[in-house]
Amino acid sequence: MLKKKDILYPELSYNIVGCLFDVQNTIGHGHKEKVYESAVAEAFRQKGIAYEKQLYAPVVFGERNVGKYYFDFLVEDKVVIELKVGDRYTKKDIEQVLRYLQVHDISLGIIARFTSRGVIIKRIVNS
Repeated sequence: MLKKKDILYPELSYNIVGCLFDVQNTIGHGHKEKVYESAVAEAFRQKGIAYEKQLYAPVVFGERNVGKYYFDFLVEDKVVIELKVGDRYTKKDIEQVLRYLQVHDISLGIIARFTSRGVIIKRIVNS
């Protein structure tokens, strides 16, 4: 049985997930990812949760920039949030978030998938 002490950032995670459910409950399903992104940003703002949106994250090898990512959200410099639309998680979605976490030494990522059945949350831990 998973205990609260075993969860990374339990209170912050709870607040993030609450915002994601608020968005789903308020605007429903069927929107484009950018609509959910704007709504989630507004939910974070209303709850006083510090975030950066569409955060540029370079990939550096030696002293050279060899690639780049954009996180949908980085919340309180601790949690990467990636928003998706549709009913299925793909291996690519999970690998994408795991790469973000590994390259930037972040411990927790959350993929929020807005579906016709509601919002589905998947936590990704960088161990």
